[in-house]
Amino acid sequence: MLVFDHIQQVYRDFINELETLFKEAGLAEVEDLTDEELDVLWEFVIAEYFAGYDNVLPGYRDQDVKDILRYYAQKDVFPTFLKFEDREKCDLAKEARYIFEHLRVKDKPEYIESLWNDENGFWRVLFGYRKDYFIRQLSIEEEKLWGPKPEERKEIQIKFDEVDIARLPLSEIIKTHRAYWRNLHDGVFAKHTNLSGSVTCACCGLQSKYKIHFQIDHIVPLSKGGLSKIDNLQILCRTCNAIKSDQTINFQGHEFQDYKTSSSSEFLDFAPPQDEKVRDNKEWERYLRRRINFFYQCSAVDSININLEKWHVLLYPANNPHWLRPHLENLVRQIREAGFHTLTAIKINSSDYQLGPEYSIPHSPTAVSNSAALSINQFPPQAKTSAIVESKIIKKELEFIPDGTLCHFRYKGKLHEGKISKGQLVVPRKGQFSSFSTASKAIVGYSRNGWLDWQLQLPGTNTWIKADDWRKNAEVISNDSNQN
Repeated sequence: MLVFDHIQQVYRDFINELETLFKEAGLAEVEDLTDEELDVLWEFVIAEYFAGYDNVLPGYRDQDVKDILRYYAQKDVFPTFLKFEDREKCDLAKEARYIFEHLRVKDKPEYIESLWNDENGFWRVLFGYRKDYFIRQLSIEEEKLWGPKPEERKEIQIKFDEVDIARLPLSEIIKTHRAYWRNLHDGVFAKHTNLSGSVTCACCGLQSKYKIHFQIDHIVPLSKGGLSKIDNLQILCRTCNAIKSDQTINFQGHEFQDYKTSSSSEFLDFAPPQDEKVRDNKEWERYLRRRINFFYQCSAVDSININLEKWHVLLYPANNPHWLRPHLENLVRQIREAGFHTLTAIKINSSDYQLGPEYSIPHSPTAVSNSAALSINQFPPQAKTSAIVESKIIKKELEFIPDGTLCHFRYKGKLHEGKISKGQLVVPRKGQFSSFSTASKAIVGYSRNGWLDWQLQLPGTNTWIKADDWRKNAEVISNDSNQN
């Protein structure tokens, strides 16, 4: 198949997103697509990439798109672009001159038919298998040879009835007015694309170069008088768009809306990051940005700074940070329960408010045990035992913790992260989570060094438990086993 310069980028965008497209459709492992699966993919691709190019000459063919989809499913590799070097074989003006100078009128149809049906030629591919386009263009080239240059033809301008089209839903526009749809689609995506080519969700800030993660949303829904025009459209990720539904929310603006009921707005409870995403600060930032922006009914969040213990949220001016005060305690609790156990405080600020609200978890005194069977987060008074004894006790405790257990702990007043391996706590070299030193470091845990508040996540689980609770549970299991 031939791809021309004016549509080459469309094909490149489509091909570059094939992997993501198949994953999102749940077809990443499918080699032989059924007709139904192929049609589902084809319909999405045509709507997303090629709508509006079907009347461009030369354009694309539906079969070419389907062939690429089948090719990728079977080969799992991207099709390659090869530069077309035989342009001289496709000189329509040259063919028109040959007809003009050498053929009689009655011989023209047969010659034109032979050009079109030439198996070694490119005319059918060049004109998208539209013979009528080919004949029309050949006639235009021939007319130029009949004496003085004809007056330039004025291109017929088709002006859509914008009012009527703008009142249609996007799903209808894409079927009936594809050129208008292409202008809308490209225009709204351009507004939400940065210099590196990444598209950004106007609400949660999700960034990706793959458009399949995003949807076009009406700021004011059609049902409430909104129009399908660029100034009433915004780009949202699929999650944010589903939550917004038919609400009127402009996430392109940074100030709360007049129709909003200020501090009485509902602070919606969205699903927090889970599984591996719990360890990704970007996921938590999007989670918090989404909740706060929906609360203020605009893009209220300027920035979010996430540290192990304290998160700081800065709002754009004119957004009152104190509206969030009643919700902070519950928010901190939900985040900790979801897996970010080191969080102790969240502070909200705005550049036009000198002091914003903050919620911090009350500190509880550390438990002290005189028992020989010490838990990981309990330590004997310094006067009653030596550092050497403490070291052996802690090491012995570590030996019973399964390898691969993740650990959050406090050391000298700061929070750290580590991993249990062969009775040792392995710590990262540069403080980066999940990047552990190859030289395992045994933690002795002297009480004077302040080892406190250990939290464990055992392999194969998504929940965190206090080390002391784990030890007590392990002791019960051990005693039951000994009795049996």
